[in-house]
Amino acid sequence: MAAGQRSVWVCWREPPRQAFVTSAAILSFLPPIQEEALAVRSPHTVVRARVASQGVRTTARRLYVHLVARLGLATDRDGQTLRQRLTVPGHASRWWFHPVTFKDCEVDPTFNDLIAILTICATAAQARCDRLILDGAPARIVAVLKTRFHVVERSQRRSHGWVDMIRAIATRLRYGARLLRDCRRLRRRSLPGRSFQVALCGFWSWSVRWDQTTGKLVDKYFGQLPTELRSQQISCGWLAWYDPHQAQPTSQATDQVVMLQSLLRWQEVCTALMDLRPWWIVRQFHQSGALRAACWRDGLNYYPLFSDKLIQGTLDSSLPHGGVVALATQRACQRYRPTLMLSFLEHFPHARACYEGAQRAAVGTTSWAVQHASYSHEKTFLLLHPTLEFQGRPDGVAVPHPAMVCTMGTWAQRVLRTCGYSRQQLVPTGTPRYEYLRAIALTRGPVSLAAGGARPLEILVALGFDLATELELVDAVCAATDGMAQIRIRLRPHPLQPISRHPAITKWNERITISQAPLDDDVRAADLVLFTYSTVAEEAFVLGKPVWQWLPTGFNSAALAAVMAIPRFGSIGELRTALERWCQHPHQGMPSPAERAYMREQLFSAGTRTVAAAVADVLV
Repeated sequence: MAAGQRSVWVCWREPPRQAFVTSAAILSFLPPIQEEALAVRSPHTVVRARVASQGVRTTARRLYVHLVARLGLATDRDGQTLRQRLTVPGHASRWWFHPVTFKDCEVDPTFNDLIAILTICATAAQARCDRLILDGAPARIVAVLKTRFHVVERSQRRSHGWVDMIRAIATRLRYGARLLRDCRRLRRRSLPGRSFQVALCGFWSWSVRWDQTTGKLVDKYFGQLPTELRSQQISCGWLAWYDPHQAQPTSQATDQVVMLQSLLRWQEVCTALMDLRPWWIVRQFHQSGALRAACWRDGLNYYPLFSDKLIQGTLDSSLPHGGVVALATQRACQRYRPTLMLSFLEHFPHARACYEGAQRAAVGTTSWAVQHASYSHEKTFLLLHPTLEFQGRPDGVAVPHPAMVCTMGTWAQRVLRTCGYSRQQLVPTGTPRYEYLRAIALTRGPVSLAAGGARPLEILVALGFDLATELELVDAVCAATDGMAQIRIRLRPHPLQPISRHPAITKWNERITISQAPLDDDVRAADLVLFTYSTVAEEAFVLGKPVWQWLPTGFNSAALAAVMAIPRFGSIGELRTALERWCQHPHQGMPSPAERAYMREQLFSAGTRTVAAAVADVLV
């Protein structure tokens, strides 16, 4: 074969037989069962993307943060940056409310695309090829790779930008209709008549709600913190955005909860909805080529990953929502004059809008955050560029962020330090949301595996929210345990992703049991926990259960895998071999007391006091 004919065949669907003749390497992004079949029939070594990508993920993460920061710093003919052009005098730049700056890897595929592109580049470099055959690749990945490689396309997955633009506009219109309705409804509701020292940001009724049984407010994220603050003579109340998942009465607790929409006027809402100047500004930057010029890196231009999203983000509800939340928060702070405002959403756009509103109120309110969930380096929606975004260099347009963060353990401190925070701004208190894990660790101790070799061994498969990733996990576990009568599989779906009736699940009905039991019962009954991303794994580790991870092709959001050396698998064959060994010695691999204590210190908190008390002491 001539050197010019050598190519890397990259497949998102099963390749034809000619791929085995014309390729120097086959890189697979296939689901695990198809990938296993391809490995059997291919004379070449099949490179599994979920395994090969492990070497490029750090680079992909840094590249993602850098590219987003550089997009905001693209300049026009007058030398103004994009984020300066999107700034209203006296306000934060609307750039910080744009979904591209959020870097939401759970919704936006850009980070996964970057991992795929760098994996392809690494495979091509190893094979010494500059010719790629892309089979079933997304159009945006094809466009990026064409800037450096000779690319042959087979069945490209094309996108229709104009369809997405229409959907974005429809999203804005639906959001506006609902917001106007809520403003009209909530303005009739009486507001708290007293000020309070600490304002807790939340959402009625999925983060904070009225419990009819106890006759009290229940906060999913701040837990017992309000009670602890009141015990120390600190008054507190809620600045809540009305966002009910179910119809909920809003008349209770009027002396504690400010519904932010009630502080908005319909004229202001309409002005925010009809403001299309950000779309025009981004379009100008797009047409001038400034945004494309900002995305060159190592011979590749990554702008196709962002181009459609930049336009869509100016047409959907993101910018109007950020504007009205900031305005409502400003008025709430001016009216109730809290000394401190707490958010549980760290760097989410909604939280940025709250920080901006508190600063604009100019009444001395300081914004803090209490970390709401554990983070890995690959949960990119937490990440900020430390100088270009956090400090706002060189144009002086910094992202709104909290002055202090109460973190979950010491691992989160290291991640947040990379965003630009100093050590003095980070306090490892833990979070009240996971108070129950501290109680488990302190009062219950480790749970041993049940004795008796005749008992079938039970694997708990803990599912996360991402449907495609979790279906791959189920397929891999069921295929790896085929014929192992001594193993039972119990599936625990994510509470917000009930997939028990999904066709990809029902095909395994004879092999798996869908759990309806409480979480604690499931974890205690399990002999082994398998997951891709789920906090169930962390609870199981605290209880002393062996925990294994199935590697995702895209981002890896498992904090447990980031701080502990747990077994990780990227092929069905490797997983089956490990399970066969485990069946013979199921007690091996249980975390030691020292490992459990280290994990608690890294991801939660190591103290013996309640988390709410620790956070309250810091606030006081």
